[in-house]
Amino acid sequence: MNDQFDIFSEYSKLQDSIDAVTFDFFDTLFVRPLRDPEDIFDGIGRKFQIKNFREARQNAQRLGFAKMHAENRKEILFTDIYDCFDLPTLTKQKVRDFEIELEEILLQPNEEIVEFYKYCREKKKVAIISDMYLPKSFFERVLARHNLEFDEVFVSAELNATKRDSGEIFSLAALSLGVEPTRMLHVGDSLRSDVERAREKSFNTFHYVESRHEPKTPAMFSESLAYSLYRTTKPDFSDEYEEVGFNYGGPALSAFSAFLETEAKKDEIDNLLFISRDGFILNEVGKGIFEKHSIQSNYFKGSRTAFNMSAITVENFIDFLPFLVSGCFGLSTHEILERIDVECPSQGLLKDIGLGDDIPITEENFGTLLDFLVSYKWTIIKRAAENRKALFNYLLSLGVKQGMKVGLVDVGWSGTTLEALSRALSGMFDVELTGYFLCLVDTPERIKRSQELNMKSLLNSETLSEGEIAAIYENRVIAELMFTAPHASVIGYSYDPAQKDIGFVLDTGRSLTEVKNTASPSLMRGMRLFNERYRDVHLKVGLEIPPMEAVQPFVTYLSTASTEELSKFRNVKNFDAWGSSKNFDLLATKGG
Repeated sequence: MNDQFDIFSEYSKLQDSIDAVTFDFFDTLFVRPLRDPEDIFDGIGRKFQIKNFREARQNAQRLGFAKMHAENRKEILFTDIYDCFDLPTLTKQKVRDFEIELEEILLQPNEEIVEFYKYCREKKKVAIISDMYLPKSFFERVLARHNLEFDEVFVSAELNATKRDSGEIFSLAALSLGVEPTRMLHVGDSLRSDVERAREKSFNTFHYVESRHEPKTPAMFSESLAYSLYRTTKPDFSDEYEEVGFNYGGPALSAFSAFLETEAKKDEIDNLLFISRDGFILNEVGKGIFEKHSIQSNYFKGSRTAFNMSAITVENFIDFLPFLVSGCFGLSTHEILERIDVECPSQGLLKDIGLGDDIPITEENFGTLLDFLVSYKWTIIKRAAENRKALFNYLLSLGVKQGMKVGLVDVGWSGTTLEALSRALSGMFDVELTGYFLCLVDTPERIKRSQELNMKSLLNSETLSEGEIAAIYENRVIAELMFTAPHASVIGYSYDPAQKDIGFVLDTGRSLTEVKNTASPSLMRGMRLFNERYRDVHLKVGLEIPPMEAVQPFVTYLSTASTEELSKFRNVKNFDAWGSSKNFDLLATKGG
C-alpha cells in the first residue's frame, strides 16, 4: 500500500455516503507472485515443453484482439486467444486448461486490501469489476476458494463492456446493484481504468499503489516467482534479518538444494555430508529430497580446522605450518593454540620467549612464533592423532565405507575445507570425494585445488559475470551468515572407545566485547519460510526448480546492495572463531 494512503482512514471520511464498494481483481484484491503477469506463460511453456511459448501466446492474444475488432466487440475472449493458437487440438485444450489452473494456483488474496474488503462486506454491497478475457466462473471459483463473499462479479468478457475504454462497465455495475453511481466507491490499481474512468462515471475512487521492491520487468517463471513470492506471502517478520532471509537467502537455499539434488543424483553419490556450520539448514530441508533418490545424507560436524588437525603427522608437520599461522596477526600465541584445541604451555614460559598473552603476533615477532610452534610440534601432533582416531570412528557412525562416492556440501569459496577433508581421509578411507558449493571464485588457490579435487558449484565464472562473482565474494560474510548453524565451530573431536562415543570440541571464539550473532537465526527463519512456499508452488504446478533462475534475487542482492542496505549487518560481530581475538572485534561488514 502507498505509505501516504491509509485506506481505512480515508474510507471513514465518506463511508456514510457509500452504499456499495467495487474492487478491481488483478493486482488489487488478488495478486500473483510474479514480476510481470505474462511470466506465467513461461511456466506453461516449460510444463508442456513448448519452445518460445511466451511469444506464441502473446501473438495469439494480438490475433485475438484483431478478431475482436473485426467482429465489432469491445473485449477479447479466452476462446479468441486459443482459437488463434497453432497447436494440435488435444494439446491446445490441455494448455488452455492448465493456464486457468495455474492462474488459480498462483492468485492469492492481497493482504493489504482483503481486510478492507471484508470490512466493507459487513455493511455494504461488494462486487468485483475486472477487465479480463477469463470467464465470470473463474472469478467466482477463486473468490469461493478463499471464502470471500460477494454480491456480484462484473467481467468485461461477459458483458462486452470495459473499464479501460469508456468506463461503460461501471455504469452497468451500478445499475445491476441498484445503487446510484455517486454512492459507489471503486478501489483499483490502474490510474486510467480504475480511477479516471470510474470518476467519469461519477464513482468515488481509491487508487491502490502496491508496495513492491523487485523490478517489474519480464523474467523466466521460476526467477519471477523467486523475486515476487513475498507479494503473496507477507508474514509479520520478527526483524529485518528475517525479511532479508526470506527475500534473498531463501532463493539461495532453494536454488542450492535443487542444484545438489541434480548433481548428487547424476554423480551417483552414496553419502552426502553437509559440513557444519554452512550445511545446517541445507541438511534440514534436504532430508526428504535425498531419501527419495536413496542417497544417504548427514549433518557432518567438522571444519577446516578439525580436518587439518586430523591430518597432521610427524612426516607432514612442516607442510601444515601455513595453516597453523594463517590469520594470526593480532592474536596472541595462546589464542593460536586455543583455536586448534591444543593445550598451551605455562604463561611464564611464553612470556619468557616474548609471546605472552599481552603480546599480539606481528611481522616483527612472527619468526619467534614459527620457532615456538616447531619446538612444540609433539604436543600438536599428539592432539592431531587423537582427532584422527575420533574422526575415523565418527565417519563410520555416519555410514561412510570404503569405496563409496562421498559428497561434501559447503557454501564456498575456494575449497579449503574440501582439501582439508581430503588430506584427513588419506590413509583412512579410500573414497571418491566430490565437493559441492554454492559459489566458487577464481583465486589461484581454488584453480589449483580444482585440478586435484572434484569441485562443483552453482555460482562460478561460467554462470555469472566476473563483476558479480567479485561482488558476491566481497560480501561473502553475509552469505555465510545466512547458512551459519546456531552452534559454535567444531574444531576437534574426542573418542571414548568404551562407550563408542564421539565428542565434539567447540570454539565459541574470543572477542574484545560480547560475541554477537543475532542475525543467523532470524535469517534462517525467513529462508525456511521462503523455501517451503517456493517448493510448494513448483510441486503444485509440476515443475522442477531451475537453480540459476531461483538464485537470481540472492545474486542481485549481494552484487548490487548499497552500503546502506548492507549496514543491517554492522552489529553482527565475532562470528568467525578462527580469526577472533580478545584484542579486537570482527565485524560482518566494513564501516561498522
